Amino acid sequence: MKTILVTGGDGFMASNFVRYILNKYQDYHVLVLDVLTYAANMDNIPDETRLEFWYGNVRNAELVWHAN
Repeated sequence: MKTILVTGGDGFMASNFVRYILNKYQDYHVLVLDVLTYAANMDNIPDETRLEFWYGNVRNAELVWHAN
């Protein structure tokens, strides 16, 4: 199973990308990394077993490294 890291995935545009990937590619796992600023909304991301949410900032190199 392939994994895709989507940063800012709780925002409007990225959450639509997440939905697209989950619908189009049944063998993909999506990891959403978001710091949940004013533009984020947890209701934007679907409730899906192939989706994993990590709270954090993309500027945190150690966190991004572990997402790999």
